[in-house]
Amino acid sequence: VADVGILTALGGVGGLLTLRGWGWLCDRFGSRPVLQVGSILWALAGLAAWTFAGERFFWHLAASYLVIGGTTACFQLCQFNLMLKLAPANKAPYVAVFLALTSALAAVGPLLGGLILRWLPDELGTLLGQTIRDYHVLIALSMLGCLLSTHLLGFVNEAEAHPPEAVWRTMRRMQPFNPMLTLGSAAQLLVSPGGLLAMAHQSIRLVRRQVKAIGNVGEVLVGGTADAIRSRLPGDDSGRGP
Repeated sequence: VADVGILTALGGVGGLLTLRGWGWLCDRFGSRPVLQVGSILWALAGLAAWTFAGERFFWHLAASYLVIGGTTACFQLCQFNLMLKLAPANKAPYVAVFLALTSALAAVGPLLGGLILRWLPDELGTLLGQTIRDYHVLIALSMLGCLLSTHLLGFVNEAEAHPPEAVWRTMRRMQPFNPMLTLGSAAQLLVSPGGLLAMAHQSIRLVRRQVKAIGNVGEVLVGGTADAIRSRLPGDDSGRGP
């Protein structure tokens, strides 16, 4: 349980270290290409890390969780930005459908994974002296599904979006996405009082920003619902009342 807590905390640190960089990339290149790059990195990092994870070899997951935490922040930021950008002026129905679908799929995923684990045998052989277990197969299927689904983003038409190759080239020169600098920044955050205070300050700013964004979405939803109710009332100026 303690190891899981450490890995989860490292995922949060990875998100904090890279969130500002993802936002800058979205502003410059568009949300769609950044989402494509982040999804590919998330799938490849998870596939590479969990393929070799086992009872005797698992500490490499610490580095992978930094990467996965950063790419998860990218996914959450870009998908919501893209939805708000592509939705028409009356965003309330689109926001509602988006949240409903993502919540439904998030609920179905663990159930489907549990069924697959029940169907698979516990052990399926060995690879490089490491036992291949059922969760290795499940994670590999999940990562491959993510890689295949990134091609669907090619059908999304975002105005003034750059190609993903431009995002790759720029990321290599940015500190939040340089592996050595990211690990050094994470170590500084975890072992120094100043780093911990800076992380707490950044976390508070991030929470305030998210609360403000959620409040804006709530106002849109409430406003759209109120307009729909008024349009159905008798005597409405639009003449659509019963």
